[in-house]
This record gives sequence, structure tokens and C-alpha cells, in this order.
Amino acid sequence: MIRVAKSDNLLSWPDIGEIFLKPRPFNFDNFLVESGPPPLRLSDGNYIFFYNSVETGWPGDSAASVNPGWVILDGDDPTKIVQRS
Repeated sequence: MIRVAKSDNLLSWPDIGEIFLKPRPFNFDNFLVESGPPPLRLSDGNYIFFYNSVETGWPGDSAASVNPGWVILDGDDPTKIVQRS
């Protein structure tokens, strides 16, 4: 799971932020999701955020794989997902 934590002073952070992105059953990212690089601003003002994902069965099952994924985030509120791969 990927969580969003917020800080008023960038020195103190909550132990656990709210869930932002989690694995989805029956998809390529059904076992694990983890953060990739920082989001990039798109020409329309939204952001694209790339993440890493793993299928159930990895690493023991050679048919399971590690995959990149992406989400488009709202430019005014980046905690809102507009679209997901």
C-alpha cells in the first residue's frame, strides 16, 4: 500500500497516513504496490505518478511479474486519482 502523510512543518510526520493506492484483485498489481519516482506535472495541470507493482505468486512463480503502473492525479488535489492503468 502507498499512503499519503501530511506535515505542517516538514519535521513532524504522522506514523501512518491515509491509504492512497493499494493492490487490486484480478489486476497486474494484485499483490503489492510501492512508490516510484515523484509525480510529474502534465501540460493539463494534472500529475502522472508511476508506481511499482507485483503479481501474486512472485518471486516463486516464474509466470508472475513485477510491473510498472501509473495514476493520473488531480492537479488541484493530488490525493484524488483521476485515472489508473
